[in-house]
Amino acid sequence: MISRTRNVRILVVVALGLGGCSSTASTTPAAPARSDLRSWISPDAKKSDLLYVADKNSLYIFTYPAGNRVGRIAVPGYTQGICADRKGNVYVPSEEYDTIGVYAHGGTTQVRMLSNPNEDMIGCSVSPLTSDLAVIDAEGTKYAGGAVSIYRKAKGNPSVYMDSSMAEARSGSYDGAGDIFVDGFDRSNNFVFAELPEKGVGFKTITLNESIEDAGDVQWDGTYVTIGSKGAVYQTNGAGGEVVGMVTLNDTEGPTDYVVDSSGGTLVGSSGYESTAAVLLWPYPTGGNPTSTLTGFDLPFGVAISFARHRK
Repeated sequence: MISRTRNVRILVVVALGLGGCSSTASTTPAAPARSDLRSWISPDAKKSDLLYVADKNSLYIFTYPAGNRVGRIAVPGYTQGICADRKGNVYVPSEEYDTIGVYAHGGTTQVRMLSNPNEDMIGCSVSPLTSDLAVIDAEGTKYAGGAVSIYRKAKGNPSVYMDSSMAEARSGSYDGAGDIFVDGFDRSNNFVFAELPEKGVGFKTITLNESIEDAGDVQWDGTYVTIGSKGAVYQTNGAGGEVVGMVTLNDTEGPTDYVVDSSGGTLVGSSGYESTAAVLLWPYPTGGNPTSTLTGFDLPFGVAISFARHRK
């Protein structure tokens, strides 16, 4: 079976040279900067909140929410979904090398590396309750089904939990109570939504009261467990199975991957499906037109916000 996430990889996108942040969806990219392959970051970047964007084997770093490019990290292998914890550490799974690199806020070298062999890693999430790291595995060990590898306190070796009803996982996220929610597809290519409770030992399938056409990114927005799908974000009450709202996101067929800054009223999402790849910022939860657009990527996927001050 060909993974949907792998289908994304073969898209041909015009490289525009990494541009800046614009107040409208129509932007003029900066001059090409592709010759710069080293890792670097501006000395003052650590003082700012930072937006990290995974683009193939690079992490591009911008001030947040201003969108000024302040750095780049060369990462091993192709990177998809990334995540950050409340201390500002950024976690970067590399499927090709079976590792998760950990970078401190504003740092360009790994502070530690975790191993996750034989897993098809597509994303991650950090529990706001326990600081555990959950890595989402699209097809699990030996393609046995969607799985989640949990690293206690984001260290050591993981405990792996598989969902036999989910042929392929697409994304997953912790909620505020430490429960993990994952979406994906069954073997008939139907949408599946499931929960791994914080103190549970296995997945529980959740039947939503509304149909969602395509499995997209799953994120906690501080109140709701959200699911992205084809230009919209669905707000759910998680285990209750109720879709309580929908946020429309203009100028995207995705988002491919997104993160919600509830305190800042912003949703940041990558849009790697269109002929012009971009990262967009929308007002949240109002949605509608993006307020800012970052352009010039090859194939942006994962996005994460690393805050300069620790979040409680």
